[in-house]
Formats: sequence, C-alpha cells, structure tokens
Amino acid sequence: MSDNQSWNSSGSEEDPETESGPPVERCGVLSKWTNYIHGWQDRWVVLKNNTLSYYKSEDETEYGCRGSICLSKAVITPHDFDECRFDISVNDSVWYLRAQDPDHRQQWIDAIEQHKTESGYGSECSLRRHGSMVSLVSGASGYSATSTSSFKKGHSLREKLAEMETFRDILCRQVDTLQKFFDACADVVSKDELQRDKVVEDDEDDFPTTRSDGDFLHNTNGNKEKLFPQVTPKGINGIDFKGEAITFKATTAGILATLSHCIELMVKREDNWQKRMDKEAEKKRRLEEAYKNAMTELKKKSHFGGPDYEV
Repeated sequence: MSDNQSWNSSGSEEDPETESGPPVERCGVLSKWTNYIHGWQDRWVVLKNNTLSYYKSEDETEYGCRGSICLSKAVITPHDFDECRFDISVNDSVWYLRAQDPDHRQQWIDAIEQHKTESGYGSECSLRRHGSMVSLVSGASGYSATSTSSFKKGHSLREKLAEMETFRDILCRQVDTLQKFFDACADVVSKDELQRDKVVEDDEDDFPTTRSDGDFLHNTNGNKEKLFPQVTPKGINGIDFKGEAITFKATTAGILATLSHCIELMVKREDNWQKRMDKEAEKKRRLEEAYKNAMTELKKKSHFGGPDYEV
C-alpha cells in the first residue's frame, strides 16, 4: 500500500492542530476491511467537511464515492494489538481501516478528531448531523444506490429516521454545491449577453462601407474569439459537476430506500396494532356475550320460586 496521502489546503503534511480556521482536508490510500472473502482492500479515502468518504481508487473519484460516514458522533478506536489499524464506529456501523505504519495511522486519527471537534452543533462551517452511518454502495452500473444498513430489518424506526436526517444534511450540502455551479453558469451567460449587446451597439455606431451595388456592409473582419472570449467563472473550476451529480443521485436513491424501509416498518406496526385491536375486540365481544347469557339465565331462574313461595 503506497503512501499517497496529501494535505489539500497547503500541499504539505503539517500538524492539523497548528492550523487555524477550518480543519485541513486530507486524502490518501488506506486499507479497508471488506469481507471474509476479499479481506483488506486498498481504497482512496477523502476527509472533507466533517465527512469521511472512500472510493475504489483515485481514478474513480469522478464516479461518486462508494461510501461516506458523518463524523459528528463517530467513535475512533485505535486497535489494541495491530499498530496500523483503527476503527470508526457510528451506532452499530463500523469501518475497519489500516494505515501503512503507526505514524500514518496517528496522522489520520488526529485529522479525523479535528474534523469531529469542528463539527459541533452551531459551528459556522458545519451542518447539524446526527449519529448515523451513510454508506452508498455502487451497483452493477457503478453508481451508488442504497445504504448498507437500509435493509437490516432489526433496525428500529427511530434509527432509520436518524439516518434520514443524515441523508437530508448531505443532500442540502450537495444542493448548495450544485446551486453555486448553476449560479456561476448563469453569471457567465449574463456577462456574455451584455458583452454581445455592447459589441453590437459599437458596431452600429461605426460608419458602414459601401458596395458597388449600393448595399451597405458593416465591418465584420474582427476575430469572433476576441469579441466573444470564452469566460470560465471561478466557481466552476473547483466543482466536479459530474461527480456531484452522481453523488446527488446516489443520495436521493438512499433517501428513497430508507423512506421505503420506514414505510415498511410503519405498515408492520400498523398491522400489529390492528391485530391487537382485533383480539381486544374479540375478547370484548365474548365478554359481552357471556354477560348477556348470564343475565338471561338469571332471569329464567327468577321465574321459579322455592317451596316457601308456593301458595
């Protein structure tokens, strides 16, 4: 496993605690435990905006992340015996990660702890998140589709609702990013239209040239690229629109999957309550019937007096 980690904001590895302002973003290769068949697999891990995400490789980042986890209520646990391993758990979901060496592991733990500290409620640079793991698993098409914990039937409705709120926070952040992209595009179009109008006005003010047949011809020898240069807004260069769009699609799919599971849980609860109500109604009906029979028998017995009542 090669040591490809980097500090995106400064371009060199520095102690995160010496930095001021927002936490430093970090990315690099870590080994992640997948299953008993495939074991440890190298994954490209990105730490950004209080979220830890992983991709199959650095070259596939444009296709969206394979999974992400919010660090607000995450618990980071270094392994007792393996000096390169550390675990990140949120509720009942756990990521098992291994670094190249103990120093590499400590650097990742310090960076994650800093992001976790900066993710407190009311922080200016963070969203309000709940303790719920969000893992977006890619399907056959390579797109992320569902949450790994969405189909564990033992989860309670409260946990699924907490996961829904986490999805909502991630979705709001993605909407803000896409909105910035669209605003930047609209700004380019607006500036381009103003520039074109100005060029047309200046062209109309010029004296036209006369052809031999009496028609007027404006000077159009100017270079179109000079008149209408391609302007790229600053906001577009820093946004991976394709990756954001794919992740946005994956997040919405995760919301729909979790919402479907919540509806399923509520339907099951409704069915259970309906069965209990039916049992109670049946019990009540039997009691009323027994009471009615008892009163009928009592009335029949009252018509027959004992020997003392005979005349």
